[in-house]
Amino acid sequence: MCLAAVSGNAKVAGQLIRAGADVNAVDNNGKTALMLAVINGHQSLVELLSLNLDHDLDPTTLTLILTFTLTSTSIFRPCPRF
Repeated sequence: MCLAAVSGNAKVAGQLIRAGADVNAVDNNGKTALMLAVINGHQSLVELLSLNLDHDLDPTTLTLILTFTLTSTSIFRPCPRF
């Protein structure tokens, strides 16, 4: 699951979820697939994993998601130069 999250492969992540993979598992650094998807900017995977969590989001993951969501919206992007 973590490899799918790092690479942004939502298709593989979806297949793993349907096969019963643990969405809450952590890698060797203690990061969940959701954290890795957020860190690597994979919005569709963040949405998929968020909908399939077995528990509430911990404060660190929630902060990462909120930061990612806010910085990926057009409101916070610089205006193009004309």
